[in-house]
Amino acid sequence: MKAGIDEQIFWDSTPNAIHFMFDGIAERRKAEWERTQYQSWLTGNYVMHAIGASISRKVRYPKNPLEEVIVDNDMVLTEEEKDKYIEQFFGKLERMQKNFEKTHKKAD
Repeated sequence: MKAGIDEQIFWDSTPNAIHFMFDGIAERRKAEWERTQYQSWLTGNYVMHAIGASISRKVRYPKNPLEEVIVDNDMVLTEEEKDKYIEQFFGKLERMQKNFEKTHKKAD
């Protein structure tokens, strides 16, 4: 019952079918958890930029917060679109790394 399977369906199903139902439930919950984690990270990223922008003129809040694209596993994307999102992601990581290295230089 806690898994969301109706009692009648449970008793009318084979153990193998119930196993597949539980696997599907687990996958949906995992995907939901991953989306929640990403949304939390994204919110934290925007808050970080907002605080930074209020403290320093060097930090700017993103001009278009919706520019960040969430790629859902259920989305049907062409190979070109997938490559574009991957390229954007790695570009952002590189910029973040350069900014980090710039602001956290160790005195040699």
